Amino acid sequence: PVVIDTGLTEDFVGITYIDDRFYAATANGSFLISTDGKAWNTFSSDSADPVLIQTVSAIGKIGLAAGENGAVLMCSDGIVSRVDSRTSETLHTSAGNGSEVLFAGENGALVTTSNGILFRVLSREEMPVDYESADWVSADYLNDVFVLGGSNGELAVGSYSAADGKFSFVSRTARDPSGTLLAIKKIMLLPSGEMIILDSSGSLFCSNTDTDEWKQLSALSDNLIEAMGSSDGKIILSQGISSQTTQLFTCIRFADVQSENTFRDGDMCYIAASSTSVPSV
Repeated sequence: PVVIDTGLTEDFVGITYIDDRFYAATANGSFLISTDGKAWNTFSSDSADPVLIQTVSAIGKIGLAAGENGAVLMCSDGIVSRVDSRTSETLHTSAGNGSEVLFAGENGALVTTSNGILFRVLSREEMPVDYESADWVSADYLNDVFVLGGSNGELAVGSYSAADGKFSFVSRTARDPSGTLLAIKKIMLLPSGEMIILDSSGSLFCSNTDTDEWKQLSALSDNLIEAMGSSDGKIILSQGISSQTTQLFTCIRFADVQSENTFRDGDMCYIAASSTSVPSV
């Protein structure tokens, strides 16, 4: 890893990579933008009205940062300005597909924008069930799937339809093997279909997007995991000043249902990868 001095002394709240650009934001609302991850340009707001930022996203070449009391800053052509998010709830997290960005936060708040200027609150029909009680703390998007994670095990898995400009979500819950609700800190989608949760205790859990069964993962380290991300199919785990990369098992599905009479102890299974489809993780 290479440490880059940005010249800033503020805490970073997040970073995202959309349309061949990196966008990062600080808690005080400064934007950093880069095309290669090495050389960064910094843009700050001239507004005298202070904001506390908690998440960053982007649409095309427009950077967006949101946070306390629904504050949203837009960085376009090097100018940082404040826009109306249509909510006064604190926005903790965001996810985007390149053309739509979804911001989520306290008391079930969900707002979206397609141009970074005009925002709308999701309609009741678009909202997950019992959304009012959820404090959304993490969000992710991958392969046409949006996922939201709440502080008390709430999950919402959905999609966006460009045809009618609407979202659609299904509500779920995340529990550990003992049945206890997970205090979600970070949720992440993987290309293979699994979801990974980092909870507030620094533990990792994995589930398929089609089930509520969550299994704890071993990080092979005594240090608590503080943050996680992904790159090229690899999961990146941050543990204080150290970090490690890992990969999940490859999920293999048989074309036909296999019974206990098919496989017995001591049997061996030969698996040949298709020349046209090789699992990414």
